[in-house]
Amino acid sequence: MKFLEVLENWASDNSSELGKKGITIDFVRCGPSEKPAAYVDIDSARTLARITAWSSGELQMEALEAGSGKQLIVEAHTAKNSQEMSNLLTKFIVRID
Repeated sequence: MKFLEVLENWASDNSSELGKKGITIDFVRCGPSEKPAAYVDIDSARTLARITAWSSGELQMEALEAGSGKQLIVEAHTAKNSQEMSNLLTKFIVRID
């Protein structure tokens, strides 16, 4: 499975459950480029976050405190496969939930 599809499926699969906790997830596929990308915006009363993924498996994960704008998390990863990417996504949500 391609990395951008992993991100899209993860967002779709988790949207309902996280919605019950007041967390919204919006998936956006970026325009055509040499290095295709997509991102997920994750918003809650406490946290604003974005996960950007590239077709290469690279991930940029960022989270801010909603009230103050204080940076909570800034991380970069390169997933070797879809399972590793899914694990990174899930761990990130646990940290900001």
